[in-house]
Amino acid sequence: MGMISYDSYLKQIFLGNILLIVCCAFYLAWWMLAFRPENAVKGMKSGWLLIPAAVPGILSVVVILRGMGLKTAAGNCSQTVLCCGAESRFISC
Repeated sequence: MGMISYDSYLKQIFLGNILLIVCCAFYLAWWMLAFRPENAVKGMKSGWLLIPAAVPGILSVVVILRGMGLKTAAGNCSQTVLCCGAESRFISC
């Protein structure tokens, strides 16, 4: 059994949090354009901002899960199962 590099885990979790900040910035920009009280931008004229918000949001979940190295009582969890569950939770919010 080798040494666990906690430094790389922390870097992955930090990168995931930076990606979430980028996601929030694009989401906030979309929100400000689409829901301002006067002259709100309708339809896909503001909706294009959701695409660059979704990409770092999804990537952040994957990067943070890999950085956490989640395990269950039965051993290692399948990363595919964890990512699918996290993504479904992310999309449903």
